[in-house]
Amino acid sequence: LASPSEMTTASDPVSPPPRPKWYTHSYDGPGLYQLVAWCAPWIPRVVRFACARVLADLYRRRMPKEYAAAQRNIAHILPTADPTTIARVAQSLFRHFAYYFADLFSLNRQPFPIQQRYLHCIHNLDRVQPLLKSSHGFVVATAHLGNWELAGRLLSPYGKTVHVVIAPEQYAAVQRLLREEHRPPSLRFVSNADTGAFVQLLMALRRGDIVAVQ
Repeated sequence: LASPSEMTTASDPVSPPPRPKWYTHSYDGPGLYQLVAWCAPWIPRVVRFACARVLADLYRRRMPKEYAAAQRNIAHILPTADPTTIARVAQSLFRHFAYYFADLFSLNRQPFPIQQRYLHCIHNLDRVQPLLKSSHGFVVATAHLGNWELAGRLLSPYGKTVHVVIAPEQYAAVQRLLREEHRPPSLRFVSNADTGAFVQLLMALRRGDIVAVQ
């Protein structure tokens, strides 16, 4: 039983639980983002990927805790894999994230016809096209995997506004670089921390727009 001093009444203020924070590290800052944003458009894609591969291997060695955490996660996903396979997949994870990061400030900002050149295929597009042509809104759900931001941009030319639900970035400068610069008019980013954001999204669906979430 609680003692009288431990008991609370309905009028007592209850502090909200602390908001969980995304994992971050010293490299995740405006300086690196601005450097990549300035360099990437001037470097051919093949060269960008070669540089990304070298930098990924360098960062992997400089971030042993993160590399170990990646291996632990992969061991859960591939429970029968041997340590050599797990290490190889973790190495590939770092490299593919670097490839995505290089495209984030280059391919993602290109016009729609150029982006389409690098799109290998769309599975079950015949099921999506009737929705794109209809007056009804719909929700697109995806995993936080690969170049998901490019997917939102590839949907934007179909005549519907795409509202992408995001968590706010830690730095306002990074937020502007990733979300506002080179953004087509038919693509909007909606922060899940904004008051009334989900009311806005509901109204967007009723107008026939697309809401994209991870």
